[in-house]
Amino acid sequence: MNKFHAKRTFSNLVGIWFSSKGECEYGEGLYLREKTGEISNLHFHTRFMLSKTPRCSIEVDFIYREDGKVVYEDFKGRMMPDYRVKRLWLKEQQNIDIVLIKSPLQG
Repeated sequence: MNKFHAKRTFSNLVGIWFSSKGECEYGEGLYLREKTGEISNLHFHTRFMLSKTPRCSIEVDFIYREDGKVVYEDFKGRMMPDYRVKRLWLKEQQNIDIVLIKSPLQG
């Protein structure tokens, strides 16, 4: 369990661990969409290096291709201040916009 009381959850369908039950369910939904051909090139938990010194990175929960475009998504219960900065840093460095998927439990 992490500091926000989210419990790591293993997906038998996908075969990997997710940070929370909600993230797991969302990831399994994307996995099934990929299997039906609705999306392609699905990747889970991809890390982008923002700085080598000091060492700083951001992990994007889901990356996939839909309608010819690459989609970057993060499943968040709460967004912490350091995440906001890292997200803007990634946009500035690599022109990557991350779509936030909010946990239904957080409104």
